[in-house]
Amino acid sequence: YFYDGFAVVRRGDGKCNLIKPDGSVLCDEWYDYVSYFKNGFAVVRRDDWKWNFIKTDGSVLCDEWYDLVYDFENGFAFVRRGDGKWNFIKSDGSILSSEWYKSTDYFYNGFARVQRDDERWNFINSNGSILCSEWYKTVSDFKKGVAKARRYDDQICYIDTKGEIVD
Repeated sequence: YFYDGFAVVRRGDGKCNLIKPDGSVLCDEWYDYVSYFKNGFAVVRRDDWKWNFIKTDGSVLCDEWYDLVYDFENGFAFVRRGDGKWNFIKSDGSILSSEWYKSTDYFYNGFARVQRDDERWNFINSNGSILCSEWYKTVSDFKKGVAKARRYDDQICYIDTKGEIVD
């Protein structure tokens, strides 16, 4: 079936592509997996189990292929490279942060939670900047402008969107 103007098709050899309503294929390359478009991008996987995104014109979003990718949400997708580290990719194919993280989460209310190898958590903003000078044992998403955080002495505090602790 067609969704947002494209349908996923599979050849006899198992390779996938997207077709347009006129029956023409979108991409020159056929993939082991192709998703429907979501927020302007479709997820594709090659036979070497590397993942990327394609645009509605059929072009691949970026030169680098990743071990795992998640759909774009709120302008970003998170991607995992071969060493198991995560980062965010922007819609132009560039990486958001120079630092790669042990764990990441979707952007929510302008910030995404990120975890370093030392298990400490913080937030990253849409410019790739870390929000707080202090790193925490746990952090929750921002709701109504504040996020709950647990310090390493197990004290709970609340952080505003400027990275400041509030009462």
